[in-house]
Amino acid sequence: MVVFGLFNISFNTNQSEGYNIAEISDGVLPFKSCQSANRFVIKIIPCFSKIFMPERGGALVTGFNIDNFIPDGPSLDRLGNVERIMISKENIKKATDIYKSPNLGITMCQASYYMMGEDVYSTIEEFSEKIFFVHFRNAVGTKTNFHETFHDNGAIDTKRAIELYKKYTPNVPIRVDHVPLMAGESQKTVGYAVLGRLFAIGYLKGLME
Repeated sequence: MVVFGLFNISFNTNQSEGYNIAEISDGVLPFKSCQSANRFVIKIIPCFSKIFMPERGGALVTGFNIDNFIPDGPSLDRLGNVERIMISKENIKKATDIYKSPNLGITMCQASYYMMGEDVYSTIEEFSEKIFFVHFRNAVGTKTNFHETFHDNGAIDTKRAIELYKKYTPNVPIRVDHVPLMAGESQKTVGYAVLGRLFAIGYLKGLME
């Protein structure tokens, strides 16, 4: 099996959402067997002509994510028995080129691209016509060991990122993404707790204005 999407299963000791491959045992990894990534791509190509049929009538398909690709997190080529595809800018570019449609794009999860080792700022410019949604997020570390930070305190220059979004994707929806867990908040909502997100929304609004 090949899986798209986020698989965060570890939280570091400072109660900030994150991932450390050294702390993960095989027993908690999903799925017992998998197909190769190449086999999956061969199977999915014919599906796109059916997924995007509504565009022939002028409708916009919205809503893995049917209409846009989001990076795998963490961006490892294999996690246990799960092969990953959306692990680099090159792979995501190939995915958007599989089926030529103006309705097929990407979710720009900026911290995921940073942890891939990609240049976030040139990626925004390069993918500008394909960015349908922005995950405003910051982090430190690498794809094998990272944790989330507040939006003003990570490796990404978020002010510079917002300037690029305003220049190249001014009409694209944006939302704040993962934040550190703060004192008194529940681990059940780690990454999406209220206090950190209130700060993140205010910080984003300040940058935008």
